[in-house]
Amino acid sequence: MGAGLYRTEGEEIIPGGNAGVLLAVVGMTDDSQDSMGTLCDDHFNNHSAGIACRSLGFDGVIQWGNVGNNEQYISESTLRQHDLYTVMDNMRCPDASNEISECEVDLMDHNCSPYESVWLECVGSSPEPEPEPEPEWQFMGAALFHTDDSGEIVPGGNAGVVLIHVAMSDGSNEAFGTLCDDYFNDHSAGIACRSLGFDGVIQWGNVGNNEDFISESALRENEFYTVVDNMQCPETAMNVTECDADLMDHNCSPYESVWLECAGSSPEPEPEPEPEWQIMGAGLYRTEGEEIIPGGNAGVLLAVVGMTDDSQDSMGTLCDDHFNNHSAGIACRSLGFDGVIQWGNVGNN
Repeated sequence: MGAGLYRTEGEEIIPGGNAGVLLAVVGMTDDSQDSMGTLCDDHFNNHSAGIACRSLGFDGVIQWGNVGNNEQYISESTLRQHDLYTVMDNMRCPDASNEISECEVDLMDHNCSPYESVWLECVGSSPEPEPEPEPEWQFMGAALFHTDDSGEIVPGGNAGVVLIHVAMSDGSNEAFGTLCDDYFNDHSAGIACRSLGFDGVIQWGNVGNNEDFISESALRENEFYTVVDNMQCPETAMNVTECDADLMDHNCSPYESVWLECAGSSPEPEPEPEPEWQIMGAGLYRTEGEEIIPGGNAGVLLAVVGMTDDSQDSMGTLCDDHFNNHSAGIACRSLGFDGVIQWGNVGNN
């Protein structure tokens, strides 16, 4: 899960730069449990120490030992006080190995005392953690919009003002707005129409020369300002992903907002698949008194089926229509058994 070099400062255990006791976090593959502790020195040697230092981002090892012969980083009593016991033992790295992944180690299985915990002094300074990337605006989607008879701005058809959804990569902010016409041209318009699912462009312009779709005043009233500016598509570009554009950085007025009339009809959205029944689980059951209980390796087959959209589920039996010995064998193996001995229906047993 991870590891580092640690030392004490006052009452606290803190990262130790290029020297300290090696503390590692190990965890179960199903995330059910994790534990932090030390590396025992059983089978540990200079070669293993070099590999350990390099795995931590250093150039190599200067020296190493155990807490029993050097308590300057963390004392044995402090390890015990903080319940930092061995989580890795018997680390063995073949002579030809260069990576820690080539070494063998026993996790959570040891015969060690805290005084056998390994400390390392590595070559170089503590590696700086990779800085978190700065969140940035990214394109989320776009469509053509127009004003309907009631004055609402709605999507639809093959012509309208381009309204775009942009959002911060860390999810902290989002915005809806227009595409400014700076650097926009016929080539860019064709790419924009095709990216919206149409065959190409018939004509384009800005709201300043055509308010048939959405007026400048309606854009202002609904606070739809520029979110994308300076869209420039190389002559060889075929897809909008090959174009450059400035997101949330512009010098535009709403009258410069781009409208498009694209070739073809509005692309139909993919229909949602119809929900259908699926098997959720099954088992063999029998009665005990008034209760129905799991029946071991024999019993009536009860199954739970549910709709794929989780709208409904049901528990019941399997009918014997078309069922045969081959089906029975498969059913038993699907329940984890080796095969079938016999089968029948409730009518005959």
